[in-house]
Amino acid sequence: MTSHWLSLGLAIVALGQSGSSAMVPAAGTAVPRAAPVVRPAQPARPPQAPTYLANRVDELGKGFNGRVGIAVRSVNEGWSTSWNGNELSPQQSVSKLWVAITALDAVDRAGSDSTTGSA
Repeated sequence: MTSHWLSLGLAIVALGQSGSSAMVPAAGTAVPRAAPVVRPAQPARPPQAPTYLANRVDELGKGFNGRVGIAVRSVNEGWSTSWNGNELSPQQSVSKLWVAITALDAVDRAGSDSTTGSA
């Protein structure tokens, strides 16, 4: 029964320490220390895009007479810059490039697998 009251007393002391300084443990009373607060490490800020490129992207975006989004990202260095980069836009003509690359790659692969040598 004594350990129960001791645990309750320590819990009350711990609550008093976290919320108010009015509750002070009696002299000689061992108070367990709380584990230190471990905060997750802040992610490092990605490097900034070269100033001349960021300025040029801004100039192009401002100078376009209509709605436009421009984005440039360095895969190797991790930086990016954009004009209206957070605005959602349909892919429209942008998709034509990667579709054409995929189609031409498929033709190349089919041609290299052919035994007649003609594509």
